[in-house]
Amino acid sequence: AQWRGPERNGIYPDKELLDEWPDEGPELLWSMEGIGKGFSSVSMINGVIYVTGQQDSIEYFSAIAPEDGNLLWHIPYGLSPLRSFKDTRCTPTVEGDKAFLISGRGEIICVDVSRRQIKWHVEANKNFKGLYGIWEISESPLLVDNKVIFTPGGHTTTMIALDKQTGATIWTSETIHDTTSYASPVLIERGDKRIIVNILSNYLIG
Repeated sequence: AQWRGPERNGIYPDKELLDEWPDEGPELLWSMEGIGKGFSSVSMINGVIYVTGQQDSIEYFSAIAPEDGNLLWHIPYGLSPLRSFKDTRCTPTVEGDKAFLISGRGEIICVDVSRRQIKWHVEANKNFKGLYGIWEISESPLLVDNKVIFTPGGHTTTMIALDKQTGATIWTSETIHDTTSYASPVLIERGDKRIIVNILSNYLIG
């Protein structure tokens, strides 16, 4: 489960959806408060809704029961942006019993959802001297094989890959000396090549 669906392209395999809603709108089954403010989307897998939210400069990761909106658990994982629009931006990427998150400060976090605890935490933006624009970091992690992909930008590197199991650095790309943008990477296939694509402030990269 991840940002914009299985292929990160906004195309979903669901069938028999309504062509239009009734005039009075769909029935509201439940609503909830207390999980923090955010701009992110939810991810749902194995009968659990996952979402991020910000409270008092701390970003939280919440698990919610879809049938009744019951809050199953709620844990802090990172720091919110320092300047503008401090609410969370990252949509959780969930695979098996692991969830991957990027905080507003550029921390990459792996959460063991079965144990409800952080498995590893890397201050990626700080470690790789990332550069961002006035709205800071708005990226949702991409998983490729055994790697977590993040785009810090800056003068040290442009894109990095961390080990999904440990958070150790697997590779870093060369720098093109640009700030990161408010976008998330996608994986495409062209011929026999698999290409990770993202946008920076001034460049489209692959």
